[in-house]
Amino acid sequence: VAHFYFFAGGPYYDNHAFDSLNYFEDAVKISKGGWLGGNDAYFRAPLYTYWLALIFRIFGTGSLVPIALQWVMGIVGALLIHRLTLRLTRGLPGGPETALVATALALFYGLQVHYETQLLDVIMQCVFGPWTVLAGIKAFRTGRGRDFALFGLIGALGCLAFGIGTSEVEH
Repeated sequence: VAHFYFFAGGPYYDNHAFDSLNYFEDAVKISKGGWLGGNDAYFRAPLYTYWLALIFRIFGTGSLVPIALQWVMGIVGALLIHRLTLRLTRGLPGGPETALVATALALFYGLQVHYETQLLDVIMQCVFGPWTVLAGIKAFRTGRGRDFALFGLIGALGCLAFGIGTSEVEH
């Protein structure tokens, strides 16, 4: 919260550069009804851009709402890491303590805290990464078709969020 407070009053708030600027500009276009690409393929993972566009459409193009939501996503990601660590250490000595340490590391990891205040798709990895692993563990544990379908859906959304297989080079 302190980082968010100081960031919002600092010189980099609403001052987008490099990838953040590209995501911002693309999301503004989409929020106004435009589609991406024209004749060229869109070279970024699209989920973050469309998520940002939806926020801009509802709340306007300021950075406060998306950054606040990204802060919440960082917390959700840390809670997913906690749950994943509990699941992986179930029955082992020190399992709950290990989960607390993993959660604390996720919450206070400097790079994650930094990226929560940037308009970048990196924050989605904090949610989709552990969520996909948890869904996979559940699917293989239960063997139920709906759990495998959910695992596939979360994994697919993760791919749309991460840009796996996309080129990061513009021409």
